[in-house]
Amino acid sequence: MSRVFVTQQPRLELDMSEAERFGALVPMLPAGNLRGEVGTERVDELRKVLMDFDEDKDFILPMGDLAVVLLVGWVLSEEGVKRIKVLRFSNGSYYTVELNLEDPFGIKAFEG
Repeated sequence: MSRVFVTQQPRLELDMSEAERFGALVPMLPAGNLRGEVGTERVDELRKVLMDFDEDKDFILPMGDLAVVLLVGWVLSEEGVKRIKVLRFSNGSYYTVELNLEDPFGIKAFEG
């Protein structure tokens, strides 16, 4: 079964039921300001959550602190992931963007 890794829980209650169409939601970090807390401990937390990330099935839903979003990409890259499917929300619906880490110019956007 596919999973949608939510980089950081939103502060406000959001209806994310449409995102669940892509897979089970997996929260990565709690809501709130992480100023000064994005260090080794947080990287270890992200590694633990992403340990069995499947680049063929799973998605990343970027939410919250941009530093966390960047760290998630870095951790996946360090773990040898070659492709990341990013779930984006725009104009009332979700779509996916596939990032090919072996060829950064090979970015593909497609309706999901």
